[in-house]
Amino acid sequence: MKKLLVILMALAMLLSFAACGGNEEPETTTQAPVETTEAPTEAKTPEKAIVEKDSGVGPVILSNSDLSFEIPEGFGYYIDDAYKNEDGTIFQVIVDLKNADGNRIGELLINNSGGLESADEYANNTIDEYKDSESITVGDVESATFSVFDVRHFTLDRGYMVDNRYFGYYQLPDENAEFRNVRFELELLGYYYKDVEFPKAECEAIMNSIVIK
Repeated sequence: MKKLLVILMALAMLLSFAACGGNEEPETTTQAPVETTEAPTEAKTPEKAIVEKDSGVGPVILSNSDLSFEIPEGFGYYIDDAYKNEDGTIFQVIVDLKNADGNRIGELLINNSGGLESADEYANNTIDEYKDSESITVGDVESATFSVFDVRHFTLDRGYMVDNRYFGYYQLPDENAEFRNVRFELELLGYYYKDVEFPKAECEAIMNSIVIK
């Protein structure tokens, strides 16, 4: 009888172990999905050829085989002149600049020739015209470097409006190991009243964007 009880108890224990083992759930590992984020691509500034009488709105890069420069956002432009040499290369570009309302606010001139020898000489040509004027006050001359250009900046206070003039100068070696004078003149705010903020950052952006090829 005791043997039978021992056998029955052993069977009961085996059955309970089997039941416990059957109820165990397999371990599952869940892996969080990997997020892939693509780096945002910067919008490329559109580029256009320098064509006389062309117009548009920035931002845009205007270029040809000799030079390039960028019109910033908020500025309009009109290419007034693009003078060419006999070989077809452009040696002077004159661009009328406009504000967001379409009003002319100044002019950018880039010239790949000329007999000037320094930025000071270039600036003094204009300063001399006004330094003895009773109605126009010439501001202090400031020196700076933008792109490859040695630049002079000063103001002409006319009482009701202020011109900001930038004169840049650069000597570029040519194929004959001689130097080609490259100059630019940026005149802004000549058509603005004094209470209008001068777009200095945009002016500096234009000057820094000039590339002589």
